[in-house]
Amino acid sequence: MFQCGSDRFLLTELFLPEILQLVQLVSNPASKVILSKLISLWTEKALNLSKDPKLPQGLQARFIGGSELVQNILEYIWNSVDDSLDAVRQNARIAFDQILKTHILLSKGSDIETDPWISKLIKEVLDIPWCKRGKYAPLSCLVGNLGASRLIQHCPNITNYIIHQLADHTLACYCSEFYEKLYTSHKLELSPEKSFEWFKIWVNPVIEGLCLNCKSTKNHILQYLLPKLMSFSNDILQYMIEYLSNRDSQSQGTLGALIMCLRRGRSLGLLDDQKSDEKMWCGVVHMDVLKYALCSLDEQIRLDAFSLMCENKKTSKPIKSLEFELVKLFIPNNLNNQAPSFRQHMTAYSKKFCNRINDSQNSLIRQMEKSRKVEEKKQLQEELLKYKNFLKWLQSCLFQCLYPGAAFAMRTSCLKLLRTLMDVLYPPSSEQTFHFFADFTSSHLVTLLECIADTFEDNKIEALKIFTNYVKCSDSSVIDHQQLKELFDTCVKLSVSTRPQDSTASAYLARCLLQIDGIADVMKGYKLDLKILKNGTKNGIDSSEPHSNYLQFVLLLLLSLQDQTEFAKKGLVLAAANRPIYPTIHCIRYILGDIKLKSCSNSSSWKHCFKNLVKVCLEVAEIVSPVVQDSSPEGNVPAEAIRGPGLNFDAIAQTDEDRDLMLEAEKSEKTVTLMPEYLVVCCWRSIKEVSLLLGEICLKVSIENEIHNEQGLLSFDQIQDVGSYFITQLLQSKHRGAFELAYAGFVMLTERLWKSPLDKLNRLPLVWLDKLLEDIAQDDGTTGLCSTRRSAGIPFYVQALLGTEPEVNDHKSFQKAMTILLKLSMNESSPCTTNNPPRVHALNILKVLFKDNKLGDFVSPYISDGLIAAILGFKSKFWSVRNSSTLLLSSLMTRIFGVKVSRDDSDLSRKNCLTGRAFFQKFPKLYDFLLSEFKSATENLSSVDGIHLHPSLYPVLMVLGRLYPSAMEGTDTNLNLAAFVPLVIK
Repeated sequence: MFQCGSDRFLLTELFLPEILQLVQLVSNPASKVILSKLISLWTEKALNLSKDPKLPQGLQARFIGGSELVQNILEYIWNSVDDSLDAVRQNARIAFDQILKTHILLSKGSDIETDPWISKLIKEVLDIPWCKRGKYAPLSCLVGNLGASRLIQHCPNITNYIIHQLADHTLACYCSEFYEKLYTSHKLELSPEKSFEWFKIWVNPVIEGLCLNCKSTKNHILQYLLPKLMSFSNDILQYMIEYLSNRDSQSQGTLGALIMCLRRGRSLGLLDDQKSDEKMWCGVVHMDVLKYALCSLDEQIRLDAFSLMCENKKTSKPIKSLEFELVKLFIPNNLNNQAPSFRQHMTAYSKKFCNRINDSQNSLIRQMEKSRKVEEKKQLQEELLKYKNFLKWLQSCLFQCLYPGAAFAMRTSCLKLLRTLMDVLYPPSSEQTFHFFADFTSSHLVTLLECIADTFEDNKIEALKIFTNYVKCSDSSVIDHQQLKELFDTCVKLSVSTRPQDSTASAYLARCLLQIDGIADVMKGYKLDLKILKNGTKNGIDSSEPHSNYLQFVLLLLLSLQDQTEFAKKGLVLAAANRPIYPTIHCIRYILGDIKLKSCSNSSSWKHCFKNLVKVCLEVAEIVSPVVQDSSPEGNVPAEAIRGPGLNFDAIAQTDEDRDLMLEAEKSEKTVTLMPEYLVVCCWRSIKEVSLLLGEICLKVSIENEIHNEQGLLSFDQIQDVGSYFITQLLQSKHRGAFELAYAGFVMLTERLWKSPLDKLNRLPLVWLDKLLEDIAQDDGTTGLCSTRRSAGIPFYVQALLGTEPEVNDHKSFQKAMTILLKLSMNESSPCTTNNPPRVHALNILKVLFKDNKLGDFVSPYISDGLIAAILGFKSKFWSVRNSSTLLLSSLMTRIFGVKVSRDDSDLSRKNCLTGRAFFQKFPKLYDFLLSEFKSATENLSSVDGIHLHPSLYPVLMVLGRLYPSAMEGTDTNLNLAAFVPLVIK
């Protein structure tokens, strides 16, 4: 005990006061945890000493509740039980528990039931707001030491308070743990004769909570409270069912609560499937109740009832005919639900049911193989037949709902369920089980092909997957030669259609047809409908070529694309109205996505194909660039940009072909004039497809000399050409859609180049970056770089180069670029008298870099300088600089304080704010800058000229408005908010 005097002890006079004093001074997390642990060790020592009968009276007086020393510890505990550090909260709880035990130990001679200090302590804990998580740890300690009855005496409505707080997800786990402690303790305190009273106190509030309209309360009861409560006693579920059955059964809240209780009880294995019969499900609920729930107007009740049928703790248990009938009642009536979340849940539960069917029927098959009794085998075969008949019904029902004209919700639900059925149950485990493709007919194939023509791509993907698996498992040709020819002809025609949705339909149809064996013969004899070129392509491709069918089809589309390109050279009006180019490129891109291009590295045929493909794509980009790169790309384009050099309306037609071409051109011009979106869609989508295709080619295709023993399909010159294309699109395009998609393709290219082992390829991104930064620094407004439209594609260009730089480079290029850009963003001098292009470009690029999540960790050291540049930009004489500074400031506010939680600007969430201490510790450079700018902005407010506010006043106030004082303000640093208060008042 280390006594240091007649009535003085080191434990109480030295150790504890020193620890409590240090608590007031430290702020770093590690120190706080250590001190909290010291206090818990001190209380543990005090508890151990209290067990000694020879404990001095002086120490007993200090350790007992009500003493000044204990009161000081309690003050620390009240401040720590809600600390942000979990270790501090746990140590505070331990300290409280040990103080309480120490007092009880030292108060043996008095009645604990009437102890005034304990009563006062209970009142203090109960006075803490129920919305504070720090309340529940001391309450749990009180229950553990005094029992639940003592707390119920002081707070009879304690159960209602806890259930009410379950609506808050941050408190749900604390409330449920405390509730469990209460009902467990109270059960031990009551005699067996009072069990009904226990149910009334603890189970009834939970049931009433499930009947409420508050969704979060019900979810948290189901997640945290109900499983523990039901597991505590086997009688609780039966009590709940009887309680809810005695209420109004037609009430939606009561019905929902009943289904939720049944669902949770089944997941815990508390319901016996063997007790099910034609009238009672599991022997506890009437069939009519479940049918009513499955047809309820409340979607959540329907889903819960459906999940009740689908889920089971033991998936290998046999499924009753009753459950099959209930599932049959639910599925057809809910396929056309418009809510995406409902459809997702229905699909998830259906997958569980399919897994249950699969496991259950496999269990039955194993039993049948082991069984030697004829009658038992026959009975098991009948059970398997029920499974098979149900699955046949389900498949038939889903295909029947995929009728022409079916709504999107209906189609997507049916296709997802069919895909789930196929994924889980195909291939079949036995001949006696359901085979997904056994009953497939031509009508099923037609239905799938219609779904592939659906306008929604998700439906196309599901239909394609089913079609692909059917082709793989089929022994014979799934489509006869004549039908295959017709479908292939449709596919090619769709690839030149002017309707945007037809391009995706063509791509998915081609992906289906290329998997069929007879497609090679169809392609060999196919003749394209060409306008300019002749069908001179080689129709016979050696079958030994890798992916020969795909190569043949790509060459066919490539010839069509070349013809369309030549046609567009006559005039863009012709292409836009008749042969818009982009569908063919789109189709090629999807086809190439289905094969491993690196497996074709040594193929000369594929190399020649890619050479021509890259060449044509660059030609297409050159043709449509006048529209995409025009300052007004919405249709106000000069006629010479549309007609092209090969089309002269004033020329005299010499031949019939020329006359036909002129007539078609005049008709096309009228179409485009009446609907200019024809032209914009054609050009914009063409650039989009070219960018994505070139990007994917550069990312996936092998390059010459990059890997030993590989010929490679792309040359260094082609890579440079593609890079030049992307640079042109990003730096000259005015259409946001064009340079955004060029950015997507450019990212693929730069990602490949940064990681390339070839030095000349690896250096390209750095060369491009240095060239751009040099051009920006020398921009005088006549270089062609777009300083309007937020610098158009220039920020995307820099973002692609810096965002894909690998970490092995230590982000040297990023650091170099940030240094140059920050310098330019603060440079007030400009070679241009009407603008400051270098500064505008730098601010716009910085805005994009600070917003990029990939660069989040790397931009942090530059936030201070970025904020300084943004605030200084508000004082510029050029509007373009001020505008770009506003955008940069907005990006930095999001980067520093996070995405806004509240939409109301007047009601900022604490999550979007920082303490002044934390902010200035993180960005110390900003303290003096903000204070200086604020002083300058408020100097002349009282004068006559003060009516004109200082430009930097708004951004400074915007930053300061997100800061609030810290509890430790000024204790360990001079960087506090106090210096700003007089200026704000002024």
